[in-house]
Amino acid sequence: MRFFFLVTSLLLAASPLYANPFLGKWHVTKVETPNTYFGEIKYPKHFELTQQNGQLSGQYHDQYGYECNFSLIELINAGNELLLIGCGVTKHANSWMPVHKVKLINDQLVGKVITHSTQFTWYAEVVKPNSQ
Repeated sequence: MRFFFLVTSLLLAASPLYANPFLGKWHVTKVETPNTYFGEIKYPKHFELTQQNGQLSGQYHDQYGYECNFSLIELINAGNELLLIGCGVTKHANSWMPVHKVKLINDQLVGKVITHSTQFTWYAEVVKPNSQ
């Protein structure tokens, strides 16, 4: 019984070490768009990812100041990648809602965004608590 309590105590103490690396406030520092794209691409400029009751949620502001909650957040690839879908509507009913496939690479979030005919990439850095 003591062993059980010891193991449980160690696991509880170590749980902060396994915090989700996607959580926090992020600022997009760079966006790479295709040279052939001639229209408006919405992307998150500032966003925050939180976790409540084991579920991820998020809110973002795009480059035009529009604020919204992410409508789908799903961890994939054994928790190493994140799928995000922005909210709102597309300009046309035939348009595809952008899907953001996000991965943490070298302490930076890298988002590959896929729409009907366009793919672009954004890069975000964590916002330090004293820089808000």
